[in-house]
This record gives sequence, C-alpha cells and structure tokens, in this order.
Amino acid sequence: MTVAGIIAEYNPFHNGHQFHIEETRRLTGCTHVIVVMSGSFVQRGEPALADKHLRTGMALRHGADLVLELPCAYATASAERFAMGAVEMLDRLGIVDILSFGSENVDLEQIAQTADLLCEETPEFSQKLRKGLRAGLTFAQARATALPAAYAALLSQPNALLGVEYCKALSKRHSAIRPLAVLRRGGGHHDTALTGQYASASALRSLFQNTFADYTDSCGIKKELLQHLSEFMPPDAAEILYEQHIQNGLVFADDFSQLLQHQIFRQPDDVLLACPDISPELLNRIRHHQYAFDSFSQFAGLLKTKNMTHSRIRRALLQILLDIHDYPPIRNVRVLGFRRGSASLLSEIHRKGYLHLLTSQEGSTYDVSADVLYDMVQRRKTGRNMIREWSKPLQIIDI
Repeated sequence: MTVAGIIAEYNPFHNGHQFHIEETRRLTGCTHVIVVMSGSFVQRGEPALADKHLRTGMALRHGADLVLELPCAYATASAERFAMGAVEMLDRLGIVDILSFGSENVDLEQIAQTADLLCEETPEFSQKLRKGLRAGLTFAQARATALPAAYAALLSQPNALLGVEYCKALSKRHSAIRPLAVLRRGGGHHDTALTGQYASASALRSLFQNTFADYTDSCGIKKELLQHLSEFMPPDAAEILYEQHIQNGLVFADDFSQLLQHQIFRQPDDVLLACPDISPELLNRIRHHQYAFDSFSQFAGLLKTKNMTHSRIRRALLQILLDIHDYPPIRNVRVLGFRRGSASLLSEIHRKGYLHLLTSQEGSTYDVSADVLYDMVQRRKTGRNMIREWSKPLQIIDI
C-alpha cells in the first residue's frame, strides 16, 4: 500500500483539482489518496461556498479514497498554522507516504531550500525582517525583502508559498512523508477570469456571487449555466453546485454580517485580543469603525491598511465570529466520507496511527459551533429545517 495525502479546500471542486488527484496517482503510483479538507469555513477568511458534505462527495467521485476534516481553528488560520495542522494530521495517521500539493513552481529543491531558510532564520534575515516590519510592510512583504530574490519570488506565488509551508511543517515534525509538487494548470489562485479548461476556485465563486447571482431555474437558464460550469468542473459536480444555487443554498461571507456585527459589539476587548490574528492596532481600528459597519465584506475593506493584508483581516473577523482563540491539539479527526472499496484505510489508520477517527460522536467545540452557525445561515436562506450535524450521514461512495 502506498498512500498519498492532499491538503485541500475544494471550494468548489473543479477540473484542476481532479487533474491534481490524477497526476498524483500517475507520478507516484500510489494505491490510495487521502484528502485533508477544510470544513464549513476556509483559510481566506470566509465560509465555504457549498457545505463540506457535498464537497466531500465531489472529491470521492473524482479520485479521493478518504476525506478527513481539518479542524476549524487550523482551516481558518494563517498559511503557516494551516499547514502545520494539516501536516500534523497526515503524519499522525501513520500510513501516509507522500504529501502532494499543486504549485506554480515544481522545483522541489528550491521549495525545500526556501523552507530550510525560514526554519532556521539567520541573524541577518531576522534583522532585515524586523526592519521591514518597522517600515510598515506586511509580514509577507517584510519577509520577501529579507530573502534572496529567487526565494522571495517563490513566496509571491500563493500555492508555492503553501508548498514551502508544508515542507517547513514536515521538517519541524521530522516526518518521513515525502513532498511532491504538481504543476498547476490554468488560472492562478486569485485569478477571476474564466478561460480554458482549468479555472481557479476564485473565478468559480465569483461566477456565482456576481455573474449568476440573479439567475433562476427558468427560461432555459439551467442548460446554459450547466454547460458553462461543465467547462470548468466535472459535470456531476457542476450539477450539484447548480442545484444548490437554485435552492439559494450557496453561502457567502456577507450572509454572516449581522452575526459578526453582534459579536463585535458584544465581546469585550480582552476577548477580541485573544483571537490569533487580532493585534492591538487592528482592535483599535475595529472599535473606531464599528458604528460604520454595513457588511462583512465592507467592514473588512474599511479596516484595510498598508501593513495588514485583506486576507488577514478577514481571518481575524472570522475568528471573532467563531470565537476562535487558540489552536487545540489535534487528537480526534472527523471522517467526512470514503470510497467503500477503500474502507481498509480506516482499519490501517486504527492499527498504525495516533489519531482517533470520529464518525458519529461529538467533535471539538470549535467545529461543532462553526457547523451549527453555517447550518443556521444556510437553512435560513433555503427555508429547509436544520439537521443536527452528527445526524448527517457519512459520504460513502460505491466506486
């Protein structure tokens, strides 16, 4: 048995994700692929477009053998924390041989060298980093100025940056898991243009939030929209996403605006400061602008400064919304679904791993609370009754 691990959000699942799974199998000859996937909320500081159970089914139908949920605190953290949590999960499963990630740059030697430089900061690097931060640069900008140009250029690419963080996490854990970089196809991580066969997840989310926001299931629109989506997604995944769209079941950050505003006014300063991405400077801006709050997205834009990235601010607001104050040790992991023919993976993890796999019992406080909040908003939009999170069945696919 050779097992490859993939860390993903599948927000939503598209052709590029399917290619990544297929290419991982081709390059490694692995027998199984395990995906560690973000749940109801994601690393860019917003809710997942479609709920995690639907996204799990998409992944299983298109190459994944087992899908596990990355705990919410890590799924919504900075790239470094996100990578540390996901790599720890894969490592503690005890059966993963390879960590495969998509990247704009597949020079694994350069990626590993960059990871080593960041793991073992030299005095010169630390001095340049502090100088950049004092000059008002964001952490990412300051780090780039402190690194040699080739390494800085690598870190400017979102997926390559995550690859560096994965390699750092593997190194810090002294893990035997081998990294593998697979060349991304199509649109860039933040590209909102829909061109070619491989569009970015950002472009597909924008399609629903903007272009198709007012589309309904009438006047032949379904066929038109499905044809368009099926250019960039597997047809069955496109169908599922379309049906969610028609039922008003897709979820966006601004759906949580009132809940976030309530949390900001309700929580005292010391509680807000306990959120990992809230600094005294950001707290001051939140308090200064709180009466100008109109929506999640509008408020995030209002808080933006030259030394705080938009992503960090959105993550901070999400941490306020979800009451995330620390990163609890990963001891239990939620199983979201598996291929019936790959059920042996569960017994192998039970035999060799150091994690308890949850299938029907209560999970961590963070994840249950986040799921309830997501479900509340989604059910309000669709008019459907809420379902207890642990009553939702595992996605078991007969392939």
